[in-house]
Amino acid sequence: MFGASAAPGTWSKLGKESSVDMERLAPAEAQELVARLEKSDLEARFGRGKLSESRAENARLAAEFESVRAFYQDVEVHLAAAQEEAVRERRELDRRAASSEAACKKAERALEAERRAR
Repeated sequence: MFGASAAPGTWSKLGKESSVDMERLAPAEAQELVARLEKSDLEARFGRGKLSESRAENARLAAEFESVRAFYQDVEVHLAAAQEEAVRERRELDRRAASSEAACKKAERALEAERRAR
C-alpha cells in the first residue's frame, strides 16, 4: 500500500484510534494523516523543543554532508585530471627514452664503423 514509508504501527494506530476508513482515503490524504500522526507522536515523546532541535541538527548534518560530498567530487575531478597528465607525461618520457636509445645505437654504429676504418 502507499504507506510503506510510515513508521511501523502507524497505519494500525490510525485505524484503531480514529474513525477514518483508510481504504477510502486518497493516497495523498492518507500520507498527510500519517505525517501528522507521526509528528504528534514525536512531539509527545520528545517535546516540541527537542523535535525542532533534532530537525535543526538534521538540517545541519545534511548541509555538512552535502559540503563534504561536493569536496570529494572536486577531489575526484582533480585526481582524474592529474592522472591524465601523468599518463601524458609518461608517454612523452617513453618517447624521449626511445629516441635517446635510437640515437645512442646510431652513435655506437658510427663509432664502430670509425674503429674499423682505422
